[in-house]
Amino acid sequence: MSAMIAVVFTNPFDCVKTRMQLQGELMKKDAQLQMRYANTLDCGRKTFEVEGIRGLQRGLSTAIVREAVLNCFRVGAFEPILSVIHTEDTSPPAYKRMMAGLCSGMTAAFASNPLDLLKVRMQAQAEGANAAVGYQHGHTGFISGQIRIFQEEGVRGAWRGASASVARLGAGSASQLTVYSSLKEHLVGDGWTDGPRVHVFCSVVAVFAGTMCMQPFDVVRTRVMNQAFDAQGRGLMYVSPIDCCIKTVTSEGPAALYKGFAAHYLRGAPHVTLLFVILEQFKKYRPLDMLHT
Repeated sequence: MSAMIAVVFTNPFDCVKTRMQLQGELMKKDAQLQMRYANTLDCGRKTFEVEGIRGLQRGLSTAIVREAVLNCFRVGAFEPILSVIHTEDTSPPAYKRMMAGLCSGMTAAFASNPLDLLKVRMQAQAEGANAAVGYQHGHTGFISGQIRIFQEEGVRGAWRGASASVARLGAGSASQLTVYSSLKEHLVGDGWTDGPRVHVFCSVVAVFAGTMCMQPFDVVRTRVMNQAFDAQGRGLMYVSPIDCCIKTVTSEGPAALYKGFAAHYLRGAPHVTLLFVILEQFKKYRPLDMLHT
């Protein structure tokens, strides 16, 4: 529930991030001088000017469902997995927290891949001059989009880019959840009150660590998912995430793997902060337990 509420406020940043990652795709540096968007703020401004608030909230319905599925595994499974691999009464070491985050993140990424695929494509859809960035799949909605993907691309197509998704969220969750839980435990142990101030501070730091780790995988995943494909379901630009990574670095340089970083962090910071703050309140008051009293 906390993630579904958070994504309503952060989806515009996610939309901007997707478009920035697709801009200048496989173009040489000297050919990128006339790109549509100058930076993250310019992308947000032009998206709003041409497409309105609807443009900034493209893919919102899919993003909401995706967050429910994703965080059911990613956040919901973290502590149960950690309790299985750490049965002692002592504080879990960092490597065990990382293992728990890695397992929960990779499982979540694989389960939610069809939703990620549609979300990326819907966020890339644009109008007017903005449509020049990224391939335009022309999806019209969440349900019709899911049906069309399975009809045209099959089950294999619905999990297009899954390996990049798994690597992305595995790296992001392992670093993010480890930093959050470790830093929170350290601060509370030093006498800080276990409240919103601690949760917000830990979230902001954790998001930076997570974004640094997952950004290259995120760029590759976005490009693999959004590319056009032939009648046999084969990508017209990339045959695999590794192929995408090699072509991206060769054509645009290593810095291209961090395209959209600012938008990614601006999306992640408030999103994860809201997620953890709301989640901590749910854990504190246990509303489901109250129903049985």
